[in-house]
Amino acid sequence: MIQEDDPRIGMNGQEFSVDFQTYEELPLMVSILMNADEKSLPEIFEILEEKFFWNDIAKQIYSACNNLYLENKEIEIANVYPRTKLNASRLVELVNEHSNFLPTNSIDAAKKIKEGYYKREIYKFADQTQKDYSNKDFHDLALGLEMKTDELLKVFKTKDGVSIIELIDKLEKEIEKNKDSGIIGYKTGFKKLDKATDGIIVPHIWMIGGYTGTGKTYFVLSMLEGLLKNGIKPVIFSTENSAIRNILRMIGCMTGIPEMTLLKGRIENDNMIVRIVEAKNRLKENNLFVYDDVFDTRKIKALAKKHKKDNGSNLIIVDYIQGLNPGEGDIYKQMSKTAMDLQRISIDLNMAVIGVSQISNTEAMKNSDELMTFKGAGEITAIADVAIWLRRENKDDGVMNEHIKKIRHGMPKSIRFDFFTKDNMKEYHCYIKESTDQGEGW
Repeated sequence: MIQEDDPRIGMNGQEFSVDFQTYEELPLMVSILMNADEKSLPEIFEILEEKFFWNDIAKQIYSACNNLYLENKEIEIANVYPRTKLNASRLVELVNEHSNFLPTNSIDAAKKIKEGYYKREIYKFADQTQKDYSNKDFHDLALGLEMKTDELLKVFKTKDGVSIIELIDKLEKEIEKNKDSGIIGYKTGFKKLDKATDGIIVPHIWMIGGYTGTGKTYFVLSMLEGLLKNGIKPVIFSTENSAIRNILRMIGCMTGIPEMTLLKGRIENDNMIVRIVEAKNRLKENNLFVYDDVFDTRKIKALAKKHKKDNGSNLIIVDYIQGLNPGEGDIYKQMSKTAMDLQRISIDLNMAVIGVSQISNTEAMKNSDELMTFKGAGEITAIADVAIWLRRENKDDGVMNEHIKKIRHGMPKSIRFDFFTKDNMKEYHCYIKESTDQGEGW
């Protein structure tokens, strides 16, 4: 039976004879509940939105499954039904009713559901236009029809080219906005690094590489402290350390207290307590999101998209990228896919990306002036707007050299950083700072 508010009911109760493809909704949701096509889940959830569903039960199941997926929890009836208005027995009935009618191609079914939604939108608008026919003049009706048609076509067609006049106009506005800004992007807190790179510019990609034990993660977290102060909103994906360990290291970076001192609770004076409390409060204020169980670039995109929409997130940090997309073939295929996916994510979502990477075994044989190669595939260097090699010639001297090997919008630079530890300061401190002795070029 057709509901009264069904868009298939037009003027005077007439029924439109149109296929809105709502029959795909429940079978696809049952397919997801049965894990019939688990590999397609990332793409299905990227295609669909709650509003696309006409059937309320299918909409509830989709919402529950999508949230479970984002939370990295098992999609099964026991986890789904508490997030809906349905009970477990009703979900079991639905599975039994539709299990023989599962879509042969889940992604195609998802696309049909999306298409069905926009067909309904067209018919709603057409029906409303008929109702307004006697109350609006022809110009208003035609203008409204043109605007709605353009809006709907944008969903399914590729992006139109932009004229040179429009591009110049946009460029002039951007130049005007940046006239008095000094640093265009978000400041890292390292003045010389910001001067060389103009900070983290959205949607640029930074790749930071170094040997094991160089201090890559510590350097990125130190840089993140400055970025947070300057308003950036990051989402962190760690493939190496737990989320708690990353927060511990962040507090260590912000307070200058070594992480093991923090972990063991060896807080020796009031000054240390004050620094820890201040660091925790600053992290809470920034509403930082950290994941340690995501290893698929498709899921990174889904979560980043959610946080961008809900929280205005504009930076993705991946530490480290060689932990992404396991099982995609050899290391070259794995890293080639990872690099291309991260580039697409930065463009599609308009978010900056900082990737921490291992470097290739051949890098040790290179002269420091040569372009670096990251472990796995040349595409990693190719997608980077800024490629940095962190190198410590002697781990005992407290000095780290940062070689900016590639900067798409500037010239390569080398910057010296000093590590301060409890051995050369009065208290338990561990900082990384730009050295006052930078050599030539500064």
